[in-house]
Amino acid sequence: DGVLTVDKDGFLTFLNQIGAEILGVDRESSIGRHVSDVVDFKPVILDVLKTGKGYIDKEFLVTRRNGEKIHFIKTAVPIKDEKGNIITVVDTFRKIKRVNKMLNELNGAYANFCFDDIIGSSDKIQDCISKGKIAAQSMSNVLITGESGTGKELIAQSIHSYSDRKNQPFVSINCGAIPRELLESELFGYEPGSFTGASSKGRMGKFELADGGTIFLDEIGEMPIDMQVKLLKVIQDRKLTRIGGNHIFDLDVRIIASTNRDLFEQCKKGRFREDLYYRINVLNISLPPLRERKEDIEFLVHHFINKLSVKLNKEIKDISQTAMDRIMCYDWPGNIRELENTVERAVNLCSISTISEEEILTDNMIDALNLKSFSESSQHNNTDILSVNDVEPLEVLEKRAIERALNLSDGNITTTAALLKVTRNTIYNKMKKYNLTYPFKNSLNSIIP
Repeated sequence: DGVLTVDKDGFLTFLNQIGAEILGVDRESSIGRHVSDVVDFKPVILDVLKTGKGYIDKEFLVTRRNGEKIHFIKTAVPIKDEKGNIITVVDTFRKIKRVNKMLNELNGAYANFCFDDIIGSSDKIQDCISKGKIAAQSMSNVLITGESGTGKELIAQSIHSYSDRKNQPFVSINCGAIPRELLESELFGYEPGSFTGASSKGRMGKFELADGGTIFLDEIGEMPIDMQVKLLKVIQDRKLTRIGGNHIFDLDVRIIASTNRDLFEQCKKGRFREDLYYRINVLNISLPPLRERKEDIEFLVHHFINKLSVKLNKEIKDISQTAMDRIMCYDWPGNIRELENTVERAVNLCSISTISEEEILTDNMIDALNLKSFSESSQHNNTDILSVNDVEPLEVLEKRAIERALNLSDGNITTTAALLKVTRNTIYNKMKKYNLTYPFKNSLNSIIP
């Protein structure tokens, strides 16, 4: 911390070296001079001499003659004699950026991952890594798109770690997880007493905490329209004003955003601002779902087995080939997050060194694999009346498979579930999903036994 003391008339009696460096003055030549002659901005310590009232951890934004703004957090304590007269004032101060760094260290607001932590050799994931490394060398905004569980924050942290900001904060905020009435204060901060429930000391927002580093706006597609307007202005101006405040803070922040939505379609529907979309989508990285990079599954499974065996204090070394073959057929709708959770479950259940098919497959996975097998079998059995142009999406095949099974069982749910080798609940859920009722109306399968 910088430390200085002044006498009752405002003359400097002490200044430490750190304080001199923060203020940009020579320490030895400053002592003995009036504080207003030492610094090139209005010294707020004079107000303490005038009023006799000190303060603790109060923020100040001062502007030097050259236009540079310095953001301080200060504590000033007046020392009085037995008659109550001020004899000296002790002032401790530090730059807000240093305070932010300490807060970020306490809160773990730094990137933990780099590109070397991304598992996979498929062309699609390697292309994403290449684009990420290019983005890391730029200050342009980045939009990372992809389904839930594909690793969007992993890519964002890797970009930060590969950039020249790697030693600065990486601050993440999930725009969809914070109530809309709190999102503005979380992003931009607020001054003391600016709204009901506000802290008496005020609070810095995520953008201020990320100053000098990177802010990651996760699931930006969930942000309310009114907040999108305010965010756009901050991104354009690289400045912000806290709620209830009038100080304008300059920002030096790299912006990376992510979404699992099609933001272009959201713009067409009026749910996302088009100007904000183009502002954040300068560089785009589209992460593939796991079903489109299945050659990486085996690498990921063994990575998670090793990682989770250590975490859970188990000695699991491998997975059986039968189990691996089965999970390679699964489409992993929850992507890498689902895969890791599935492996963690299997590691917990496994009592020997190799994970078996029974331990890796959940009931939902078995149902999905059986439905997929039945659908593919149904299509194969009708190849005599189908051409290449008749190949249909998997969901259409799944719906037809359920319709056929219902026809064969005369609408009996228990029999239908047995034919498809799934649970009754799965049949009910799928019938609801596809809006199926038995007997069918205007359905091809209603006339096909």
